[in-house]
Amino acid sequence: MYLIHGYEPGEIEPSTQLLLEHKHPEERPRANEVLDKALATGEPFSYYHRIIDTHQQVRHVVVLGEGHHDEQGQVQRVSGYIVDLTESPTWTSRPRWTTNWTPRSALEQ
Repeated sequence: MYLIHGYEPGEIEPSTQLLLEHKHPEERPRANEVLDKALATGEPFSYYHRIIDTHQQVRHVVVLGEGHHDEQGQVQRVSGYIVDLTESPTWTSRPRWTTNWTPRSALEQ
């Protein structure tokens, strides 16, 4: 996560606010929507977006994550992975599979 955003490991303390600050301005509303839903439901999620690293370079990423519940069923935190697609040899445009996604829970029925 550090290197994708342009930081050296241990240089900063990761936080939700810091991650949101790196979102491309056009992507922030969708990022907030996905995060709000994950915090409310804990459902697994994935979405494509762009970030701007500390060198002002636009990077294309996919985020996959899910919420973690406490004993009472309340979402306590969200964790996941960031996959950097920027240097991918097959990267040409926004992946088609991200425009119409189905929650994992619907696929597992």
